[in-house]
Amino acid sequence: MLRPAIISDADSIVSLIETFAEKNLMLPITHDFLFEHISNYQIAEKDGKIIGCVFLRVYNGTLAEVRSLAVDPQYQGQGIGKALVEQLKKVAREIGLKKLFALTVTPLFFKHLGFVETDKESFPEKIWLDCDKCQKRDKCDEIAFVYEIGSS
Repeated sequence: MLRPAIISDADSIVSLIETFAEKNLMLPITHDFLFEHISNYQIAEKDGKIIGCVFLRVYNGTLAEVRSLAVDPQYQGQGIGKALVEQLKKVAREIGLKKLFALTVTPLFFKHLGFVETDKESFPEKIWLDCDKCQKRDKCDEIAFVYEIGSS
C-alpha cells in the first residue's frame, strides 16, 4: 500500500534510508529534515511495516527531484520502487510541475521508468543546495536523469 508519510513514520524512514547511506548509496537524512519535509514523502507499507520511501524535493515552480528512494532489500524486485516513482510522477503532475530529475547509481531503473540521461549541470538548483556539501562531490558516481511531465 502506498500512502503519504506521517510523523509517526519518521524513525522507520530514517532507518531505511540509513541502511543505504551506510553503504554510500544515498545521502543520509536527519529527523529534523524529515519533519520539515514530511508532507513530501511517500511510503510503501506492508502489514504495518514501512518497506519503501521516496521524497519529492521541489526546487521551483517547474522542477523537482526524486530523492531518497529506498526499498527494503527483502522487498526489492517486486515493483515497489517503480510504484513509488509513479506515485511521485502523479503528484508532480497534479501540483503543476514540468520536470522531475534524479541522480542515481542505478541508471537502468530510471531508464525503464521513462527518464532520460542528462547532464548534472542541467540542475544548478541541486548543485547549489546539496552537491557542494556532499562528501562525494569530488568523486560523484551518480548519473543524472530527467523526466518531462506531460499533461496526461
